[in-house]
Amino acid sequence: MIEPHSSQKRGVMLGKYLADNEISQEELARRIGKSWRSVSQWCTGKSVPKVDAVILMAKALGLPINKVCELLGFDTSDIPN
Repeated sequence: MIEPHSSQKRGVMLGKYLADNEISQEELARRIGKSWRSVSQWCTGKSVPKVDAVILMAKALGLPINKVCELLGFDTSDIPN
């Protein structure tokens, strides 16, 4: 089962990943058809994206879904690679 880590950590790694890869929150929002406010809330841990948005982020960033879940602060240790 995927469990969220503490809300302090939730989303922070996504924001760091975007910054490290020179992708703005606005750019990710555009790529996945969501508002920049939604992406901002995901990056600060104020909200958690729905599964469809996680799938869209994985496609847009070229990452496996479990990696996106990790960036969002979810414990994925029970998910096989």
